[in-house]
Amino acid sequence: MDSERRNSILLVGGITIVILLAIGLIGFGYYTDRVKPKHETVLTVGHRSFDYAYLERRVKTNFRIGIVDPQNLQQDILRTLGQIQEEEVTRQTAKANGYTATDAEIEAEMPSQIPGQHPKEPTPEELRELVRGYLLSTGYSLDEFREIITAKVLKSKMHDDIEAAVPSQLPHASMRIIVNTTEGNALNAKQQFQQRLLTEPEPDIAFALVAAVVSEDASKAEGGEKNWVVKGSLPAKVDEVAFTKTGASDIIETPEGYYLLFVREIQTQTVTADDKKAIVDRTIQDKQTAAMDPLGGTKVGLTSDHISRITRALAALSA
Repeated sequence: MDSERRNSILLVGGITIVILLAIGLIGFGYYTDRVKPKHETVLTVGHRSFDYAYLERRVKTNFRIGIVDPQNLQQDILRTLGQIQEEEVTRQTAKANGYTATDAEIEAEMPSQIPGQHPKEPTPEELRELVRGYLLSTGYSLDEFREIITAKVLKSKMHDDIEAAVPSQLPHASMRIIVNTTEGNALNAKQQFQQRLLTEPEPDIAFALVAAVVSEDASKAEGGEKNWVVKGSLPAKVDEVAFTKTGASDIIETPEGYYLLFVREIQTQTVTADDKKAIVDRTIQDKQTAAMDPLGGTKVGLTSDHISRITRALAALSA
C-alpha cells in the first residue's frame, strides 16, 4: 500500500473516530440532561420509589385542571408530592390490615377522578373511552391511574369501618396539654409548672400560665386548653394516662413529642361528629405508623433542581 493511500485511510479513520466520539458525547449529554433526571427518585415510601417523571405528570395534570396556582408553585409541587405519599401509605396500610379493592369498585370510582362533562354512571364502553381520553391527556399509564383510584377506595373503606365501630357514648376528659418536641423542653415545662405552683395555688391556672409560654402545641395561645377530649383521639400512651386519673401528669414520651397533661374531669358523654372524626383520624394514623415503621417509613428526595425543572415544564404548557 503506497503512503498516499495509507494516509487517506488514516485520515478517514481519524475523522470517523472523531464523529463517533462526538455522537457519543452528544448522546451522553442528552442522557444526562434529559433522560437521567426523569428517573431520579423524588420519594420513597417503604419499599416503593417514585421518580421525577411521575411527579411531573401529576403536577401537570393538576395544572391542567386548575388546582395548581402559578403564584404558589413550589407549595403546590410539595402538596402534590404529599398526595402521592399519602396514596402509597394508604395502599400499604390497607394491605397490612387486609383491605383490598375489587375491579368493580375501582371502575365505579374512576369517573369521579376524571374532570369535565361525562355520565356519572357510564356504560362499559363509555368508561373505556373516558379513561382512554384521560390517559392520553395526562400521560398516565392505566396502572398508575388505577393505583390513584385504588388509594381512594381503600381510604374510604378503612374510614367507614373505623367510624362504624365507634360507640355512641365514650369517656371524655376536660384537659389542658403542653406538648414539646424535645425531652429537655418537656423537663423545663415540668419544672416551671412546679415553680408556678409556689405562687399560684390553683393548679389549673398554674398549668395554663406555663402552657402559654412553653408549649409547642397549637393550643398554646389558649393556655393549652383542649376542652372535652374524647377517648381514642390522642396518641395511645397519652390516651391511657388522660383517662386513668385527674390532675397533672408526668412527662409522657410519644413518637410525636413529649406531653404534659392537666386533667380536670372525666365523664361519659355522647360521641359527636367531631369526636368520630378525631377518633377515625387517630386510628388511621396509628395504623399507618404500625404499617410503615417496619418498612423504613418515608424519604423525600425532591431537590430545588427538580422544582425548577417542573416550573419550566409548566411554563412550556402555558406558552
